[in-house]
Amino acid sequence: MRTTYLFLVGMIATAMPDASLMAQNAPALDRVDVTRWSLSHGRLDRLRLPGLYSPANPKGAYIYGISPPPVDPNGNPVTTVPGYTAIPTPTNPDGGLPPGVLSLIAASPTPLRITLDNDGDGEADDPEDNALVMAGVLIPSCFSLVVAEGAPPPNAVSLFWNAPIPLNGSGNFYATVSIPNADPKRNIVAGQQLITRLQHESYIANSVIYEAPDVGNVIVDNELDGGTTQLSVYSYAGGDTRTRRPRSGIQSRRVGYANPIALEIVEVKQALNEYGRQRVWVRADISPLFEPIATTRIRWAVEGNTGTRIADVVGTNAFAFDIPLAPPPQPERIDAEVEERLVKVTAVATSAGPGLVPIVAPLPFVNPVPPQRQSVGLSTFHSTGCTLSDTEAIKIKLVDELEHDCERSILILLDASGSMSNDGKMAKAKAAASRVLTRLGPGTEVALIVFYSCGNIKVEHEFTTEHSRVVAILPRIKPSGGTPLAAATRYGKDYLRNHARGKSRELIILSDGQETCGGDPVLEASR
Repeated sequence: MRTTYLFLVGMIATAMPDASLMAQNAPALDRVDVTRWSLSHGRLDRLRLPGLYSPANPKGAYIYGISPPPVDPNGNPVTTVPGYTAIPTPTNPDGGLPPGVLSLIAASPTPLRITLDNDGDGEADDPEDNALVMAGVLIPSCFSLVVAEGAPPPNAVSLFWNAPIPLNGSGNFYATVSIPNADPKRNIVAGQQLITRLQHESYIANSVIYEAPDVGNVIVDNELDGGTTQLSVYSYAGGDTRTRRPRSGIQSRRVGYANPIALEIVEVKQALNEYGRQRVWVRADISPLFEPIATTRIRWAVEGNTGTRIADVVGTNAFAFDIPLAPPPQPERIDAEVEERLVKVTAVATSAGPGLVPIVAPLPFVNPVPPQRQSVGLSTFHSTGCTLSDTEAIKIKLVDELEHDCERSILILLDASGSMSNDGKMAKAKAAASRVLTRLGPGTEVALIVFYSCGNIKVEHEFTTEHSRVVAILPRIKPSGGTPLAAATRYGKDYLRNHARGKSRELIILSDGQETCGGDPVLEASR
């Protein structure tokens, strides 16, 4: 339960009414409450359904004669795009608003005049004390339920929510209440996006769902990305509905987006990997006020002078990439100084949230990961979900300044001679090797060398920190031939000396100990 949102609400000051706009017969509002003031960026306009699911709007789609139809990236009206998964019907009638914000409001005794302050203390209730507050806290992180408090009954006063029209990506408003009207252009359906001025004039409920501005086309450092929005509403009684006078003073609530709920790229370390290539580890520190990491997709882009790497990561905020970004001519090892001195790293975290089904793709990112080495474009990070982003320049260290990324190296030397087939020796040796491998920590690399017969010594797997790869090889090893224990010991010691990267190095020999190829195992072990 993410109750910390409400702690921040109390930190935002409410603007005082403007005396010049006061009118005797237009009662002033007390204040504006929100269930969430820290918002991530909203979804990109024109790339998703222009509405929210509700019992009155079961498909979350456009309303004929009221809202424009959804369009694909080329501007063509669509309901689905060929090649993508069809839009599913949500099990929750409110779509991405658990446990049913729109349903709870519709079922209230006075849906046009709800409150988040049942105890009357001047602040939104704690989540456990108010089902609407609880529902509002759980909606996706780019949305907030906004309520104008202190509004008189609907027959005495109406409300007008100020919104930028046309929208131009400045933040979207969605109706929480259906307001029927004989004029189709004035008919309001709960869940629809309020797009035109006429729709805003016809919407008189004291609650609205606000979606933060979209992420825009340029990804910048998170310290430069963000802002605040003033959510404003005023009441009016009688008079001209077009001018909405006489009216009360404007009541406002300032909400922040992106900066208060940020993503920051942090460099973890640079080291040589198991193949001798330079590897950089980074992570995306994401505000806990964003969606759970298990349901968050992060698209990473790394740009350097030898190439570009773009990858999607789900369920973790960690990422690693090798330098150079493009495969070198001889990928086995890099001993020369790397070409890059600086790389640009971008991370965009996005989550559709439950029920926020995009039009053009089944996943939040509209476009698939482009081919490697392709430059990063404006459409690389187009998302239909709630979004956070950051970009950082990382200085690449010289190779001779790097340390290895492991502390310990273990070489397993396994006897697969014919004598190991007797008395279950091979099965016991494999079991011992498996026990060693499954108990190793991430800072230990391991390699496997098997000697099958005189003159037949084979590196079955080079040094790696992915121990499961070595475990997977063990079942297919079969005993055969003689026992070159001395030659295998000499071979293993040389391999450990030339290829291991750990500060400590160990050689483990699993054998029945009977040399049959004319060597001296004791002598080789003592050298």
